[in-house]
This record gives sequence, C-alpha cells and structure tokens, in this order.
Amino acid sequence: MAKILVVDDDPMSLMHLEYFLAQQGHEVVTAADGHQGVAAFEQIQPQLVLMDVMMPNMDGYTATGHIKSSSADRNQVPVLFLTGIADQTMLAHCLACGGDDFITKPFDNIILKARIDAWLRRIELDNRVKADRLKVEGVLLRMREDDRFDGRNLRYLMTPLEKTNGDIILSARTPDGTQHTMVGDFTGHGLPAAIAGPLLSEIFYHDVAEGAPGQHILTHINQTLQKKLPTAMFLCATYLTIGPDRNSVQLWNCGMPDLLIFDPDLTVHRLTSTHMPLGIMPQPFNQDSGRIHPLQPSQRLVVYSDGIVETLNQHFEMYGVERLIAQWVQIHQQHGDLTEILTDLNRFRGTQQQTDDITLMELTP
Repeated sequence: MAKILVVDDDPMSLMHLEYFLAQQGHEVVTAADGHQGVAAFEQIQPQLVLMDVMMPNMDGYTATGHIKSSSADRNQVPVLFLTGIADQTMLAHCLACGGDDFITKPFDNIILKARIDAWLRRIELDNRVKADRLKVEGVLLRMREDDRFDGRNLRYLMTPLEKTNGDIILSARTPDGTQHTMVGDFTGHGLPAAIAGPLLSEIFYHDVAEGAPGQHILTHINQTLQKKLPTAMFLCATYLTIGPDRNSVQLWNCGMPDLLIFDPDLTVHRLTSTHMPLGIMPQPFNQDSGRIHPLQPSQRLVVYSDGIVETLNQHFEMYGVERLIAQWVQIHQQHGDLTEILTDLNRFRGTQQQTDDITLMELTP
C-alpha cells in the first residue's frame, strides 16, 4: 500500500478521505492548506498527492507548482486535484500547473478508488522500469571498462548527460606498435545511445589485436552497425592510426566536428568530415586510405563531440569551435588540465542545462 498526502481545507472532506483511504490499507497524512501541504510533502515524501484547489494561505495550483519544481524525482509524484470547479479553463489550469489528473466533487468512492489504484499501478510500473534500467546501465558500464584500452599519448574528458554515455573513446595498438584510436558519438544520448557501445568495442579491440589496418576495421564496424542498429540511429566517428615511427597520422572523419591539429606555434589546422557517419549505408573504406597528415613530435591532435561546440547559453548562442580553440590554447600555454574546458562550458552555459554528452580527446605523437 502507498503513502498518500491529502491537502484540503475542508475538515469534513479531510476526515472522509483519511478514513476511506485508511480502509484501503494506505498510510494517510493530511494538511489543511497549501503551505502545510508543501511542508508535509518535504517531510514524508508520499507516493501520491490528493490536492484541493481553493484553499486559504496557498491554493492548490501554487502548492503543486512548488512540489513539482522542487526536484526531478519529486516531479514524478502524481498530484490529483479534487475540485468542485466546473469551469473548463480552471480545470485545464489544474493540469497546466503540474497536476496529473483531477477528480470532480462530489466524487463517488468507487471512481475515486479506481483512479487512485490506476495511478498507483502506473507508479509501480515506472519503478520497475527504473530498476530494470539501472540494471542495464550497470551492465553497460561494466562492459565499457575494458582493460584493452591503451591510454598512452592520450588525455581526455567525458561527461555524459545521463549515467550511460552515447560517446565512446577506444584506443589500442597492433602487434607492430601502430596506435589505433577512435572517438565516436552515437545518435542521441543516455541508454539508447549507449547500447551499441560494447559491440563497437569488441569489434575494434579484436581487429586491432589481429593487426588489421584502419580501412578493414572501419569497414567491419560500418557493416555491423548497418545491420544491427535501428533505423535513424548511426555513429559519427573520427578514426586515427599512427604508425610506430609516429611521423604521420592516417585519419577518417565520419560526420564528426572538425579535427584540430595544433602546431608547436599553436597554429591550428581544421580537418573537416569527408565521410558519412557509420551504420547508414555501405562505404568503400577498403579502397580508401583516408587522409594522411604529417606529424611533428610537439603537435597535438584534438577530437571532440558536438556536445561541446553546440552547447547553448541563455541567449541561445553556441559555444562554437573558435571558443574551444581559444580555451585549448590557453590551457596549453598555462600547462593546465582539460577539465578547465568543462569549467568554461559551465560558465558559458549559465542557467542552461546540459543537453548532450560531452567528450574531448587530445593525442600527442
């Protein structure tokens, strides 16, 4: 049975509801106005709220607004309005202010019980879905912790929007010492975007261990994702290989933002995408040697997801590549940490919420 908060300024109504709900086995807490209702909600954390509309001190609309805005979790607690109002505009306002349903007075006990039971079943189902989601997320997180990851010559940061990440960084070396590195960004974010990550990782690490060239690995990944991913889901990726002599990089940019290569004097080269994202259609990577770029020991390669450059501030301006370049140069000059980019992003975003996974990787020859 559930813990239910009843907020009503009518003592007779409160008495009736408390008795009726207790008969159904529920734990009932009552409040006589909106102020008391908000305070009681904070204290007892009920599973369901029955809210009167017209009350002294604070009406039901305002109290519901406080309850719904107090936190993301509390926003999931249903508020059912109990009202004798027949005006359609005011009934619509019950839902517009954050209410989830309304029951008109005088209400029939059978209807009231049915509506409450229906909402409690929905809450139970939501809780089961959340529990199952946590289990799946835990499995995905463990699957992503791969001891084959080779972090030499890399610095990176990853800040997922949700617990699981739709972005991915993979790095390993073939038996001859060639470094393969891939930064990917699946469509969307969170659990749906993260599902294909373990599959991608397994292909990558297996093929690199076999000494396969980048063209072969990209072809393998593209063909597999094309078969396995649902329609409208794909992977933007930048794939890099650096040979044992480390004097050049072979690269493919498949729908990612510009790859940045910084010279020792901090001149930046921007290498745009030349291939479609992976998983959409066949691509002849086996006949494509990618782009070859010479490297110097003190150069830096920077790969990042669009979650950085498309971050919006409160004026709906994008963070952009130019600001990212300027921030990276400042970090490099001051021998700073990449997390300073996150600090600058948060400062730029202000009151706006993060809307996408954020990933950046720096590779040195």
